[in-house]
Amino acid sequence: MLLWAWGQTAAEPLVETYKQNFFLTTVDRLDHEDNRQNDEVKFQISFKKRLFEPIPLYVGYTQKSFWQIYSDSSSRPFRENNFNPEGFFDFNLGKTG
Repeated sequence: MLLWAWGQTAAEPLVETYKQNFFLTTVDRLDHEDNRQNDEVKFQISFKKRLFEPIPLYVGYTQKSFWQIYSDSSSRPFRENNFNPEGFFDFNLGKTG
């Protein structure tokens, strides 16, 4: 999936999807040690952007969150947020197959 900014051509995406993007409405937690709701929402967003056209240099960002949206008593907090910013080169090491 590609996203474009206004005025850009189809060959120039603003950002591209990177890792899996998902939104799960009900996930049962495995650790039931605290007084939090067992059911929660889990979602992940991830995208990457190429910095320079002749060089395959990218920056990427992935965030996974666990949201206690069904918890009426504790203002529906985020139980956990995982942030993963990164920079990387994307190139082939040689011919395949």
